[in-house]
Amino acid sequence: MFYFFMEKKNRGLIFSFIVLVIFGLLLGGCVPGDGVVDKNYNPVGVSASFVAGSPPDVLKEERTFAVSVRLENGADINVKEGRVCVRGISRGYGGFSDEQCADFSLLPIVAEGKQVRKAYDILRFQSDGYSLRERNIDETFVAKATYLCELITGPQFCVSNRITDEDSDIDCPRIEVFTGAKVSTTTAPITLTKVEKEFYSGGDGVMLSATLTLKKVNDGGYVVNSIDDKETEKEYVDIQVSYAGYGDMRCDSVRNGKLEWNRNENEKVIKCDISLGDVGERQSSSLDVRLRYYYRVKEQKSVKIEKVMEYDSGGGEF
Repeated sequence: MFYFFMEKKNRGLIFSFIVLVIFGLLLGGCVPGDGVVDKNYNPVGVSASFVAGSPPDVLKEERTFAVSVRLENGADINVKEGRVCVRGISRGYGGFSDEQCADFSLLPIVAEGKQVRKAYDILRFQSDGYSLRERNIDETFVAKATYLCELITGPQFCVSNRITDEDSDIDCPRIEVFTGAKVSTTTAPITLTKVEKEFYSGGDGVMLSATLTLKKVNDGGYVVNSIDDKETEKEYVDIQVSYAGYGDMRCDSVRNGKLEWNRNENEKVIKCDISLGDVGERQSSSLDVRLRYYYRVKEQKSVKIEKVMEYDSGGGEF
């Protein structure tokens, strides 16, 4: 009886140990290993923000002050051409009434172990003080950052002359959908987030169709046509789609290599196709989606400008 009890107890301990091991493996599968970074495949861009205290929330009239803007790149793209402009919206009081601009450039994000390092820059603008008449005023400072985005992205996939209605070729399926990491997405304010591939029999051999989903980051930004664009009615993204080794694809909604992208549009779906001719039993190449556009984000901060009374002997510089 004692032997039976011990044997039963041991079996119970062994079973509990196995359960703990499996549970530990499951938990371990959720934790990135050394050197692994969880990449965000959603659109990401450059953020612009006012540095705390520059400008301060309350300014005394006639005092000089500084406005500082922090720019941070959260995307994969190398920002080689960027410009930030700052101004106050009030007129007739002096101060920051004239727009001041400065150029910037930012390296792409860099993976360091399990962390992602973001390049940033802080640009400082100096202003004379405001001259008030009889009362305090509320002022709003606006920072406008515009930068060029250039990227090539897209998945690698196969085509084949083995075309059947049943899609029986499991090594090279006729219809495939690519999302997330499978798209090989380069993060940017507007980037490729989904590809639906289909090949079929055409008059000159195999035809390839690719339906592309382009998505914009939800940061309030929008496309402009140049670094100093005054914001025209229509803005465009330059786009070129090719299947490597076969040439450029024809895409609907694209005219002379330009895709119109309005401010209120967060997503575009375009369909591209190309005749590949004879591709043999199996051929694999990359879908190259080249994007080039200028993107703009704005940030603002409200402050109070206080009139200095005759008895206020305060002075100094912010």
